[in-house]
Amino acid sequence: MRNKAWIEHKNVTAVLMAHLPGQESGTAILDVLYGDVNPSGRLPYTIGKSLADYGPAAPIIKQPGGPVPQQAFSEGLYIDYRHFDKEGVTPRFEFGFGLSYTTFEISDMVITQTRVPTEFPPARPVGVPAPQLNSTIPPSSELGFPPGMRRLPGFIYPYLNDTSVTKSPKPYPYPPGYSTTPHEPSPAGGAQGGHPALFDTIFHVTVSVKNTGSLPGKAVPQLYISYPNGTGIDFPVRSLRGFEKVGAGPGETVAVGFDITRRDLSYWDEKRGNWRIPLNKEGNIGAYEIFVGDSSRGKGVTGRTEVVKV
Repeated sequence: MRNKAWIEHKNVTAVLMAHLPGQESGTAILDVLYGDVNPSGRLPYTIGKSLADYGPAAPIIKQPGGPVPQQAFSEGLYIDYRHFDKEGVTPRFEFGFGLSYTTFEISDMVITQTRVPTEFPPARPVGVPAPQLNSTIPPSSELGFPPGMRRLPGFIYPYLNDTSVTKSPKPYPYPPGYSTTPHEPSPAGGAQGGHPALFDTIFHVTVSVKNTGSLPGKAVPQLYISYPNGTGIDFPVRSLRGFEKVGAGPGETVAVGFDITRRDLSYWDEKRGNWRIPLNKEGNIGAYEIFVGDSSRGKGVTGRTEVVKV
């Protein structure tokens, strides 16, 4: 095995990853190994073949006595599977990957349009206040260190050393350019969670998930979208927009539905300060590619939305 990764050995056909095991991890692993439980977990990240697969920003591991690692996040949207897709890197295990003691087949995609979207959401709702946080200052008896509490070195505690401090007569030194004057609400604002129109369903997608194996199990179909071509904007190859976990017995077929909202189809326009659905050169909303599969690069079914006129 010298100079060869163990995982590439021909006898290694599967990997059981316990992630962050707790006190019952041994019992759980035995249940999976002996087949008492059919596993259905899926990777929430991509596993590459080397550190270099993750790009130049990956090697920021802190060394003992070394400088504090810095990360500028210059990769923007291209993290994890989006980075691997953009750079054409084949991962060891792709985002959303997972094995089971049975097999599933995803087919028969049906895309239904529920409403015609516009480039921008409608006008911000009037009379819908933004969420307000509780700004009441608690009594000083709740802010100081509890009597008799032993402080451990190196820990940060949510208590004050001195509760006798009163309000300063001097104004707070805000940074240059900062204004405390109320400003015009953002057009993307609204009720809790943002503009309610962002969560309007634009498309509904259904697929059929069939258990093609001999054991009951659970599948995790995942929906990804690809933005239309010709928008002049650099979008990821695919973006996850939903997933569901469903159980099915041997030979059983289950229908699974996904709602695609306005926000799912939009991107954040920094200049306009609003969510925006991209338009093509003709000023129309183009066709989105919809993929539902068992992972970001797994087997599945693909469909396209019809071109929507603004």
